[in-house]
Amino acid sequence: MNYGPSVRCALSINHNYSKGPRHQAAEIRFDCEKGAAWVKLGLLLDYPKGEADEVWIYPKAGSDWEKAEFSGGWFPEAFIGTMSNLQRFSKGEDDSLLTSVEDAFQTMKLVEACYRSSEEGGTVL
Repeated sequence: MNYGPSVRCALSINHNYSKGPRHQAAEIRFDCEKGAAWVKLGLLLDYPKGEADEVWIYPKAGSDWEKAEFSGGWFPEAFIGTMSNLQRFSKGEDDSLLTSVEDAFQTMKLVEACYRSSEEGGTVL
């Protein structure tokens, strides 16, 4: 059976590391046949002060890493909108949810697959 290209994802996230900043990490690494990506979750470093988020891409035909330029950060921008919408919806202030229960379910399936992958050495989604 062909599952397509394989992807390796490694997360190192610890925003309460108490041994000083030297070896703390808050990053996600993706590596596959078509390239790679590295994401720094800056807020989690020296929390709550934080650092800037970073995204670096290594394209399949590339010879070096390329930094993706963007404004804002994953938190709170990627989180505050959906959470405030959920709270406003539950209070009757918003007419609809921006995200669905199905989206949350698919997110939890991904989280559970990550747990299984960590325990079993690899999980096909």
